[in-house]
Amino acid sequence: MPGVGKTALVTHAAHQLANHYPDGQLFVDLHAHTAGQPPLPPPKSWPPY
Repeated sequence: MPGVGKTALVTHAAHQLANHYPDGQLFVDLHAHTAGQPPLPPPKSWPPY
């Protein structure tokens, strides 16, 4: 899906939510390329998880 604005969307969201994460980062392992595990569904990928 090139050119649909995925990076722009995520960057915008990151700037909007930055003050909620004072450590500066949030890592969520989505299991997109983890052998033997299905990808993490959207409702489980966002806090509270």
